Amino acid sequence: MPLNAGSLNRRVLVERRVVSRDAEGGEIVSWAPLTGNGMLWADPKLLNGTETIKSDARTASVKGSIRLRFRRDIDETCRVTYEGVVFEILAVLPDLRNREHVDLAVESGVTNG
Repeated sequence: MPLNAGSLNRRVLVERRVVSRDAEGGEIVSWAPLTGNGMLWADPKLLNGTETIKSDARTASVKGSIRLRFRRDIDETCRVTYEGVVFEILAVLPDLRNREHVDLAVESGVTNG
């Protein structure tokens, strides 16, 4: 079944992790857009949310998946921002048979002290 382009109706920002070194040799982590401005059409599906207490801080997390057009330049070192929430990519699940889409298993974590 072909990918319905109409289902890709939200914009997400995909960024790649960039590591550089400071003058003392320490690691500096920054984020750069994957391509161009990093904005891609997507079909996000946020599946569930949980809330726990860790180290006396309330932690909420949201898990879900984000479907994009097929591409090979996204991996677990990238991150996705959707509606102001940053999601870590837990797994990249490409449609290797038809090469129409890639699903990203994602999770966000928000801590309130």
